Amino acid sequence: MNDIFLSYASPDREKARLVARALEARGWSVWWDREIPPGKSYDEVIEEALDASNCIVVLWSKASAASGWVRAEAEEGLRRRILVPATIESATVPLGFRRIQAADLTGWKGEASHPEFRKLSEAIEGCLGPRPRAEKAPEVHQAPLVVLAKPKFSPLLAIGLILVAFVMLGGIVLFYSRTSTVGSAPEATTSPAQIAGAHSGATAAQSPSAGMQASGGPTTPAQVALIDATCGPAEPNLATNTNAGPPVPTKPCGIDVTQCAQDVKSCLAKAQKLDADAAAQLGYVYMNGLGVAADLSRARNWSNDASIMGNALGQDTLGRILQQGVAGSAPDYAGAYRQFSAAAAQGCALAQTDLGDLYSNGYGVERNYSTAMAWYKKAADQNDSMGENNLGSMYNWGTGVAKDPKQAAAWYMKAARQGNPYSQGALGYMYQTGSGVDRDLAEAITCYLNAAKQGWAEAELNLGQAYERGEGVPQDRVEAAKWYCRALAGGNVKGRVMATGIGVDCDSMQTTAAAPRP
Repeated sequence: MNDIFLSYASPDREKARLVARALEARGWSVWWDREIPPGKSYDEVIEEALDASNCIVVLWSKASAASGWVRAEAEEGLRRRILVPATIESATVPLGFRRIQAADLTGWKGEASHPEFRKLSEAIEGCLGPRPRAEKAPEVHQAPLVVLAKPKFSPLLAIGLILVAFVMLGGIVLFYSRTSTVGSAPEATTSPAQIAGAHSGATAAQSPSAGMQASGGPTTPAQVALIDATCGPAEPNLATNTNAGPPVPTKPCGIDVTQCAQDVKSCLAKAQKLDADAAAQLGYVYMNGLGVAADLSRARNWSNDASIMGNALGQDTLGRILQQGVAGSAPDYAGAYRQFSAAAAQGCALAQTDLGDLYSNGYGVERNYSTAMAWYKKAADQNDSMGENNLGSMYNWGTGVAKDPKQAAAWYMKAARQGNPYSQGALGYMYQTGSGVDRDLAEAITCYLNAAKQGWAEAELNLGQAYERGEGVPQDRVEAAKWYCRALAGGNVKGRVMATGIGVDCDSMQTTAAAPRP
């Protein structure tokens, strides 16, 4: 077993070697040299190494961001909450991993005292605990060799030993026949209360709540109500776009965009008369594909007009577009920072969260976790679900603040109630492991299900594993395969690996791929 699995792209091998040697010098064992022994496949070796490691360090670069294997390994780290990322060159980190702060090793030459390498080491200690210290090996005292005299063979002794063995064997058989009868559990039945757990339109065959036995006993109606209150809506609202992610706010920066999304022509007429709110709404609906096909070029034009007129929503939307780049252009973090700052100063919660993200990741500004946390808190005070989710993540990982699972769970709950799938998935894992909350498999499964219903592939993968192992739901490999393949369809390549592990080829499951996501 290794402490650390080091994930990287082949072109970055020399930088990976430097990182591996530096981590080994700090007392950790690192798996990084990907030599495949005879008789084993590449994916088999990688799978074994991942499972045997307690921390997954991913080195992000242009090559690794484009590597399906590196993404799959990073997904595994994210699923197990043991992912520690680092950037080794200027590159755009894949979308699903941008919310996790990465150490910046772009200018690192192997110095143990480098501040970013120290941050990486601290994050690894968060996974593994304090690094091991070399200790003096205990002295070994060899016992004196004693040679026993060879006993002489005795027929009577042999017969006696055989009789004793038969008596003992009979006693063992009698003991187990009694204990298997007296101590056996009664046959499980599905109560009406358990059937009530199959809420939100799922059938009894599909719902993990049907017939479920949680760690604390069968699900009662009161428990179901608590689950719903904790993990938020199980269906995406009307303002949710087609991509996996939190529901798109219908009142961003205090402006209700619902009417504009329903009647784009009227909104366009107002915007052409220099109505700042209408222009900002057009930029927002075009960026998110609300009522119209998503069009970043139009979104940029209208949000730019609104920004010039000082509209906070226009400023935030333009900042988001600049941050991600348009038509292949490089991200403009400096421009995004200016737009977010202007909108945040006007009290726009979305912009406050976006500004916190820049400080958290060090995009366009010097990384500062305290400042990031302050902006997240401002947004969370206005019930912004991503601000709440990001606060939960910082407390969960101990990023810029003392690690506090209970505080993390509290913030995740706030965001989950608003339908944030990231928080629903994170909360599901906390209920599954008993971190920050009492362990409750029923709530864990429901949280995963609610996140999966919004297309969050990570939750779909967790549901597949629950069905494969029979954790919180009846063991069912068919259901496991369905969830694994849905995760793959949602972009999580780990779904293919997990499905293959139970003998299923997702490409041949045409009905699963064609079926609507639950």
